[in-house]
Amino acid sequence: MKSVAAYFDSLWQRNPLAVILLLSLLVRLAAVFFSKGYSMHDDHFLVIEISQSWVEGKDVFNWFSKSIEENSSGRNFLYPGLHYLLFTGLETIKITDPQQKMLIVRLLHAVYSLIVVWLGYKLVNNISGTEAARNAALILGLLWIIPSMSVRNLVEVVVVPLLMTAVYILYNKNKPSDSWLWIACAGFLCGLAFPIRYQTILFSAGIGLVMLMERKFKSLILFSGGVLLAIALISGYLEYQLWGYAFQKVVYYFTYNMNNAYEYTSQSWYFYLLLLLMVFIPPLSFFIVVGFARSYKKYTLIFVPTFLFLLAHSFFPNKQERFMFTVLPFFVISGTATIQEFFQSCGVKNYLKKVWELSWVFFWIVNIPLLCMFIFSYSKKARTEAMYYLHDKGPVQHIVLDYSFDKRYVQLPRFYMKHQWPEIYEYSGEKPVDEVYKELTTAHRMPQYILFLNEGNIEQRVAAWKKNFASLHRVCIAEPSLLDKIFYTLNKINVNEAIYIYKTY
Repeated sequence: MKSVAAYFDSLWQRNPLAVILLLSLLVRLAAVFFSKGYSMHDDHFLVIEISQSWVEGKDVFNWFSKSIEENSSGRNFLYPGLHYLLFTGLETIKITDPQQKMLIVRLLHAVYSLIVVWLGYKLVNNISGTEAARNAALILGLLWIIPSMSVRNLVEVVVVPLLMTAVYILYNKNKPSDSWLWIACAGFLCGLAFPIRYQTILFSAGIGLVMLMERKFKSLILFSGGVLLAIALISGYLEYQLWGYAFQKVVYYFTYNMNNAYEYTSQSWYFYLLLLLMVFIPPLSFFIVVGFARSYKKYTLIFVPTFLFLLAHSFFPNKQERFMFTVLPFFVISGTATIQEFFQSCGVKNYLKKVWELSWVFFWIVNIPLLCMFIFSYSKKARTEAMYYLHDKGPVQHIVLDYSFDKRYVQLPRFYMKHQWPEIYEYSGEKPVDEVYKELTTAHRMPQYILFLNEGNIEQRVAAWKKNFASLHRVCIAEPSLLDKIFYTLNKINVNEAIYIYKTY
């Protein structure tokens, strides 16, 4: 046992990057196998649901409609299009089970996300040395929220490896004679990030602003050319081919968000600052924030784009926690490296160094349990398992979703029903059940299953439907996961209640 510990200690001293990458991979693999489901509406319904429907010759959200009234996602084809190609390939080799498909999706995202850890380490190591690089990479690889989010289909996370690679290229060009090509490539990567997450244009603009301030006009032209070329090809040419005019999605997205800025979660301007302080776990988070603030000179190419991104989002009314995932790694790199350099310098008081060291101890004490909770948690389990229960019970053409207890509707992920896209009748309790039954009978939409969201008044609700469906009987209860229950307890806006599945015959 001692020899094994000694070996890893020796490896840590000789090649800390290899150790960090191995640990990062292991926690992500745990998330691949155990962190099933999806986190939010966007990472499933705007990526997985639509791409699978295309494979089957459908278009569940009218995504390909040229009518703006029908086609209201505002998303570019690039990212869901890649999933369309993946799912088509998997279907070709007879991998059709929805859970197996999502296992592969999570695995691909897990490996892809390691680019951030790898290049983050190399970037800091080249600028500030090994000690700072270790600390930055450990947070990038093992911060409690990052591994589980890295296996999701969140566009805010998916763009990070593209931006990180671009920043690394700009800091580490191979040869001066080839630098023009590298700068253009960095711009192209930032341009590719734009159709996936439009707000990354703020990050790209920040890089361009740094080049302008440093009077690197040739670099600015090359970088901007790369950005514009990628945007022109993906958001311009591709959307022209699909919808008849360029930038259709971009125009709709920004128009919609400006007109509905106050329709979503609105917070104070300092919301994201408080969020960052909590995510990095105090008191370490305070050191990282101070380090980021001090990094504007040495890490200008990281500080300015990150600060511009943070500033713009801080003053836009619609604020959601996931929006910060895009710049979280850059905040880590500049903040951790700068504060590490500060403590390595002369003249720092001993008590400050002691607080710094203890803050790391407290960070890991809190971070490890949180990390385990997230990588082993099944998100939106009740909804996912309810649909997956029906994946081999076909054909299922009609379903009633009864959410009449608290009248809070949830969207059901039909992807997990495996090639079945039943029509879902939403029952909120505003009409008598008898009246609804008549409507379903007249329209020939008799449901094979009735799903009851939430156990509240379940006996009375079942009894009301049983008057018309004499054979109605329960076949399954889809329970939420522990994490779902915690989120529901903390904030009732998270509709993570159990789903009771009843068969009508």
